[in-house]
Amino acid sequence: MHRFWDIPELVKHLIELLDLKDQATVARACRLLWLHAVSCMWGDVENFIAFVKLLPQDAVHVDGSAARTKSFTLERPLQDADWERFLLHSQHTKSLGVLFADKVQQGYQQLVDNLPSQPVFPKLTNIRLSLSSGSIAMPSPAVYSFFIPQSTSNLKIFADYQCETAAKAVLGTVSLPKLDYFAFRTGLARDNPQIEYGPMISNAILAHTTIKALEVELNWGGRFSDVIKAAGLLPHLIDISLISQFSRNTIDNIDPQLQSSQDNSFAKVRKVKVTGSKQLMDLLLRRPGPSNMDQVVLDFDIDPTEDQLKECLHSISHFTRLKVLELTVRGPISWNSIGTGLNACRDLKTFTAIAAEASSLDLTEEAFERMATSRASPPPLSHDCVEVLLPSPPSSLRGRNQREEF
Repeated sequence: MHRFWDIPELVKHLIELLDLKDQATVARACRLLWLHAVSCMWGDVENFIAFVKLLPQDAVHVDGSAARTKSFTLERPLQDADWERFLLHSQHTKSLGVLFADKVQQGYQQLVDNLPSQPVFPKLTNIRLSLSSGSIAMPSPAVYSFFIPQSTSNLKIFADYQCETAAKAVLGTVSLPKLDYFAFRTGLARDNPQIEYGPMISNAILAHTTIKALEVELNWGGRFSDVIKAAGLLPHLIDISLISQFSRNTIDNIDPQLQSSQDNSFAKVRKVKVTGSKQLMDLLLRRPGPSNMDQVVLDFDIDPTEDQLKECLHSISHFTRLKVLELTVRGPISWNSIGTGLNACRDLKTFTAIAAEASSLDLTEEAFERMATSRASPPPLSHDCVEVLLPSPPSSLRGRNQREEF
């Protein structure tokens, strides 16, 4: 056998490049390859129901045709021996997706009441929790503890419309000592704008001061004021992302404190991403200090005027060490409205613009020489695309190690 197979890191990397079907084939080749393949196949599991199928067939009944909504019930009590296949695979799992819906709550509770004597997910750190619109009954705290163990460092929650009760139960129950990444996203329930997720999310943020990366999407389910104020109190936060497809509905009744000028409440933040209106961007961009910011990503859901774009870029120009700027506008864009802001960013290395139409970019020779990469692209295919002109360097700079990406 070639010595390549004696290097575990290389073997694992090779298997990671294969699709799931081929990984299963490799797993059947020999015991050594089985260990590497199973680690890849079961390291990230999209739906917990895959593990339920590893229990003895006479012990569990799985019902439902759609994999995402399958329900199950236990036909008899489980013994430690019944968990053998389950544990053989779950010991490799680091990331897991779980659906909370009324039709699966009974099965979850039965499973928790029959747990084995040893830990079920000893390496689990990443949880993706989906709250279905049918999540009305609240699981017991034991169920939450099973799916969101104390080892969790990354927690992502998606709440469909009409999930306020379930979301409140989850956010009010979870207490994780090592949470580094927290994300909460809501559905697009335009007909139910009275749901208010902001306060409950802010309380969950304040209960986890170890958070380093935060992502919150509020569409018709709350306002951002409480979230921004709570995030500003996180001492280790370095990455924040706010998303709203209907941000005009999420910036009403803004706290006057948030209307003030730069307050440096996000002193350590290095990356900011905002999808929404200019007003939402203003709320966040005036908070971080000027010296640590590395990357800013802005996606306007409402096309800004040229003056609004200038104002937005002006607020960015105080980030003295900004290296990456990404800008998405779904309508036409005038480069003249952003040239001044780009010229002021002394350390800017990469600028990416996505727009339906673009004119030539007016940059000083000094600014263009600093930028390692400039790229202009059309918007997603769901929007009308007009020809996009890639910014060109002044004639005196052409051929000077500038890399253009299409």
